Amino acid sequence: MRLRVALWHKLAWPLVAVVMAILAVPFALSMGRRGSLTGIAVAIFVALTYFVVDGTFSAMGNVNYLPRPSPHGLRISSSASLAAICC
Repeated sequence: MRLRVALWHKLAWPLVAVVMAILAVPFALSMGRRGSLTGIAVAIFVALTYFVVDGTFSAMGNVNYLPRPSPHGLRISSSASLAAICC
């Protein structure tokens, strides 16, 4: 399992720079009443949160603690989101 996690981590790593740039640029360029320093701080917070979550799930995957996704869970979550949108 450790090699599978390492493979997916290696394949996903190049996309991290693109995703971080897309997420962080609007926060860094916000020049409202809060100022640009607040936007940069939010962008750094988003990046640090990503790296903490990435490390947590990588460690959970290495010890085979992550459950397999079930198709029923996907169906339940999508129907729950449709119910939230409709009502």
